[in-house]
Formats: sequence, structure tokens, C-alpha cells
Amino acid sequence: MKLIQVAAAVLLFGAVLPAADNAGFRTNVQPFLKRHCTMCHSAKARAGGLNLEKFQNADLVLADQEVWDKVVAKLRNGEMPPKGMPRPSAAETAALTGWLKAEYDRYDRAGGHDPGRVTARRLNRAEYDNTIRDLVGLDLHPAVEFPVDDSGYGFDNIGDVLSVSPALMEQYMAAAHRVAKAALALPRQYQVISDRYRSDRVKHDGPAGSIEVTHTFPVEGDYEIRVAITGRRSKEEEGLQLRTRVDEDSPQLSPVFTLEDKPRLHDFTIRPKAGVHKLSAVIVDPSGTPYTGEKGPLVEYVDVRGPYNQAPFTPPPSHKTILICGEYPGNYDDACMRRIVENFARRAFRRPVTAIETERFLKYALLARSKGEAPEAALRYSLEAILISPQFLFRIERDPGPNGAAAHPLNDFELATRLSYFLWSSMPDEQLFQLASKGRLRDPAILEQQTRRMLADGRFSAFASNFVGQWLELRNLNEVKPAPEKFPAFDNELRAAMKTETMLFFESVVKEDRSILDFIDANYTFLNERLAKHYGIPGVTGSGFRRVELSTPQRGGLITMASVLTVSSYPTRTSPVIRGKYLLENFLNAPPPPPPPNVPNLEDSGVGITGTLRQQMEKHRANPMCAACHLKMDALGFGLENYDAIGSWRDKDGNFAVDASGALPGGKTFSTPAELKRILLTNKDDFARCLTEKMLTYALGRGLEKSDRTFVRQIVSRLAADDYRFSRLVLEIVKSPPFRMRRGEAAGKS
Repeated sequence: MKLIQVAAAVLLFGAVLPAADNAGFRTNVQPFLKRHCTMCHSAKARAGGLNLEKFQNADLVLADQEVWDKVVAKLRNGEMPPKGMPRPSAAETAALTGWLKAEYDRYDRAGGHDPGRVTARRLNRAEYDNTIRDLVGLDLHPAVEFPVDDSGYGFDNIGDVLSVSPALMEQYMAAAHRVAKAALALPRQYQVISDRYRSDRVKHDGPAGSIEVTHTFPVEGDYEIRVAITGRRSKEEEGLQLRTRVDEDSPQLSPVFTLEDKPRLHDFTIRPKAGVHKLSAVIVDPSGTPYTGEKGPLVEYVDVRGPYNQAPFTPPPSHKTILICGEYPGNYDDACMRRIVENFARRAFRRPVTAIETERFLKYALLARSKGEAPEAALRYSLEAILISPQFLFRIERDPGPNGAAAHPLNDFELATRLSYFLWSSMPDEQLFQLASKGRLRDPAILEQQTRRMLADGRFSAFASNFVGQWLELRNLNEVKPAPEKFPAFDNELRAAMKTETMLFFESVVKEDRSILDFIDANYTFLNERLAKHYGIPGVTGSGFRRVELSTPQRGGLITMASVLTVSSYPTRTSPVIRGKYLLENFLNAPPPPPPPNVPNLEDSGVGITGTLRQQMEKHRANPMCAACHLKMDALGFGLENYDAIGSWRDKDGNFAVDASGALPGGKTFSTPAELKRILLTNKDDFARCLTEKMLTYALGRGLEKSDRTFVRQIVSRLAADDYRFSRLVLEIVKSPPFRMRRGEAAGKS
């Protein structure tokens, strides 16, 4: 069956493979398998569900490359053969891996490999918000009302899981109405209204005594803000203050106050621009430290009342973006309105639109104007219709003809769209549109030039937020709630500082085009005073972040950052298992299999709570079903035990000295986090392959397939040849066949 599949792939995608090296297979592979593998991994024994006896020639090996990649990884890391079994000599292993590499090279050079197909992708929430921002010229954040997007393969931009429910369709219609109304706003006198946000109904991630709300201000004007504080202070507490902030403006402090039996009200006035703004309020002690007590004072509610002293109407920037002809107010003839609708639809659909499509959307505006509506108000109906069209909500790539499942290049507009949503999580800009309209974007030199331009653009921050936030699981940082009684230093301010450090570090690697190996270890990071104190690093003052050269091996790279260490811990303690699994999945490209059924967690296993965590887990690993995976996973996790559950350095855990030593299955040992990082760097390509696969998955919006292994190998090889520079990774992904091409849909399938 495997041979039939290989032959079918060759016929379908045009690959012409040179003759397989079956003589080398018989010389280098079959004897190796017989001596070291098939006594356990045979058709009969199938240890771990693996049968290596079925591989009788080179073609069968190439048809199941995933298995052989795992075999080589197990051999290289010393995980197989198992302890107590005869180990292959270095020469034997080199002969097998050398033959396999040569066969892979032969296979890869043949070309014509399947680029895969991608399901039409719905815009996720981040993409929707960014696209609306760039389409109309206003940062409205309408997707804040949408349901959370489903994820697949670790990311929320995977086409196969981004469905559209009736509830979401209703939200799309409501959002289209709000966007059109805001984008083509007309003079209006707003009534004064009041909105109340109660802390028990607002989801926020800070300690007791804080709240953060998002409020839409319809117009620039004065708004009265009232914050109500309730609760009792303990006698030893001194005076408190309320620290408030609008967006990222400088925080404001109230006078010192003490709590009374009734709620204490704090009133102040702000004058924001129209749009969505964040309001935060946190109770702090005299030193400025946020109050973290569970039973102390808390913000009961926040009231927003306004607008007062409404600003005179000024056409928003979106008028200039959308109304490309005519003159405000009201001077737009039919021809001009047609141009406006055609241009808006072209940009919204990310491709040229036909005259029929233009007329279909224009008719709504013409009908409304014929009934007496102002032209700007009439055009809103056309904009709404465009914004609920599948052509806007989905990234649709069309087959060029009835050619079944044939692979074909994307057209220039589809390529521009893939590129912009990969790097910006948003629509193409006008420069990409112009190059696409001239058919120049597929030129490799132009494609590289545009990719480098986009990496340097401010909109690339969306990549840091969306890709890095999901790769490193930093989105979970907002949900983490370390136990206040164990970690009283943890609060929203520290949480935000942790995330900022990681994002600034990532952005520095991009801007300076540094090696991706800096992600494992580096001699610098970005700190403000709060985070520097958390790390025990002197000489950093102020709330602003700055680059800091590291003089000790305790910090450096992503895996010793507090953000990563916190999301890979329990609320009450560290977890070598979670941290080890985190490293295997996100840095080593070797995720462990799911645990066997009915194996309890450490807390539920009946293991006593006396002794060090290492001693407890050694008892837990006594279960033979657990030992195989946990030997490596736990060793990696214990290498980070010098960091507590919020990333602070420690030499003792309670009454016990921290033991951060470990031994990996291949015999490599370490005794400190720095030594662990050096071991990780000895297998650079493991990390390079891991990051490549994750970024390619994110770029394509689909899980990787067997045929993608060729492209991943090619990308990693070229990345290594360019000193692992970040730009090379992105460029090779953008130039790869899976990114520039797609397989069509066979007739009769959907």
C-alpha cells in the first residue's frame, strides 16, 4: 500500500525520483535493525506500537519518514536501545544516519512535492480587528464582543477549526453596523448616559483590590469616572491610595485614605478621544505596591458617565480613507459613489472586484440615498453588506480551473494576502496591492524585498503578539493566578513586566536580525526596576524598560524568563513535569505522548508529601508506564528547579536545598540551568526544526503533512547555513512551495 501511495504522489505532483539505494539499505539498515531493534519492534512484539520489521526497502522508508525521524532522534539522544541492551557503535549509527540523510537528500532534490491544501480560513479575532483598523483607518476593536476562537496545532488561525456559528454571524452583522457607522460618522449630539462595571462581573487578572475595564467612548468629551472601594483594613495596615490609569497614560494617585464602614467613592474626570479605551484602578500601599490581600479592600465597581462638553464634530480619519472622491459633506454623485464602493470592496476582499460585484453592493447606497438619506449615511449600507460578505470574512484562494487536485502557484493577490496575514495579522497594504496588480510579487527578489520591509514595519508587532504569544503559551499568563499566600510579590504589574520582557527580547532578535539560538541563551535582556528587583539584578531604576547586559549565568534566553517559568508552574509550586513537557514541545520538537489512562497526578497518587519534590517524583516514576517518558521530561524540568513558580531564583525550596542536576537518557549530565542550556545548544537543529515547524504551521494556517517534511529539512539546512538568522527563517518559509503554492480540490469534493 505504501508503494502505491508513493507512486501516486509521483504521478500527481511530478516528482521523478532517482533509483533508491536498496543496496545501501541492505548493507547499513537491515543488519542494524536486526541487531538492535526488531527483537522488540517486530510485527509480533510491536513494543510501543512500533513495527520496524515492515521496512524491507528504501522506498518504504521514504514513505514513512516520520517514524524514521523519531528512530534517529532516539538513537542520537541515547534513548534507544533501552538501558541494559547492547548499544550500537558510533560507526554503526553513523552508517545508518548517513544512509538515511543521503536518501532524504535524493528525495528532496527530486522536487515536485505536494505543497498541501489549505481550508478557506475565517479571520480570527485578532485578524478581524487589525483588518478593520487598516481597512477603515480607525482602531475600533469590534472583535472584543466575538466568542473566543478555537485552536488547532497550537494556534488560533487554523482553517479547519475556525467555524462560523449562528451566534458569531449575528456578532458579525452587529460589528459591521457599528464599524460602518463609526467609519462614516456624521455630526450628532450624544445624550449623557451612565455605565457601571461591577468587579464581580468583570473578568480581570489582578489581585484583590484591582479592576480593568474596556469602555467605548462614542465621542471626545468629558466623562466622569467614579470608583467605589469597599472592605475592611487590618489594624497593621497604613493609609491606602487608589492608582488609576487610562490606557498607557501616566497613572494618577489619589490622596491617602482609610476605609470606613460605607463604600469610599473616588471621583475624577477624563477627556478621551472617541474610541475604545482601557480604564484600570488598583489599590496600593504607601510604597506603591498593589494590595494583594484576599480579604482586604477591593474595587466594588467603576461608573463611567458622559459625555459632557462634547467636542465639535470633526470628520474621523476614516473619511479620508474611504471617501476617495467627492467632497464632504454630501457632494458625491453616482459615479463617485461607485468608485468609493469599488475601492472599499477591492481592499476588503483583498483582490480586484468585478463590475457585477460592485453594482451588487452599490445598490444599497443608491436605494438609501433615493429615500432621502445623506450620501455618507447611505454608503454605510454598502459598507455593511461588504463587511458581512464571505469574501471579507474568509481568506479564499481559488483554483485556477477545473484541474482537480493539481498543485498550482497562488496568484499575486493571494500571495500578498498570505504574506500580510502571516507577518501582520492583517490585510495587505497599498504597496502589496500595487505589486500584485502588476504581477510582480511572485518575483523572488521582490518577494524578499517586501518580506524584509514588512519585518521592519510596526505592524509586525502583531506577529510577536499572536505567534510568540501562542508558541510560548504567554496568552496563558493572563490566566495564571499564583497563590497569594506563597507568592505575595506577584501582581498585575509584575505579570505585565514579565510579558513585556519577553516581547521586547523577541523584537530585538528580529530588529537586529540575530540568531534564533538567542532564544535558548543570550547575554542580555530587557528589564524595568520592578522586574530587575524580582530577578535580583541591581542598577535598574524606573518603570521604563531598557536593555540590560547580563553578568551572571542565572538569566539569559527565553527559558529562564519569568513569563515562561510562571506559565509552566502550578499556582502553589513548580512542576518539573510541566516544565519538562514545555521544553520538549516548544524547544526540542519532541512532544511526549499522552499519559497512560488511570495514572494519577502527583497530588492524587498517594505519595507522601515529605521529602524533596525530586524524591516524591522518583516514587511517582516507579510506575513503569510512566518511566519511559518521564526520565527525559523530568530531567529537563529539574534543570529549572532553581526558579520558583513565579521565576525568582532560589537555592532552597522550603527546608531543602535545590538540586537542579539531571542526566538525560544519552548520558549527558548537568547541574545548573546554564549547563542545561549548553546541552540544548549542542543540538541546534532540533530547536531550529521545532521553531520552523511551528512557524510554518502558523504561516499556512494548517497542520503539517508528511510532504512538508521535505520543505522543513530544506528550510533548516538554509537557516543553519546563514548562522540561524531570524530573517532567514522567515524568508525561507515565504519562499517555500507550501507558502507560494497550493493543491486544488478534486472534483466532487468540498
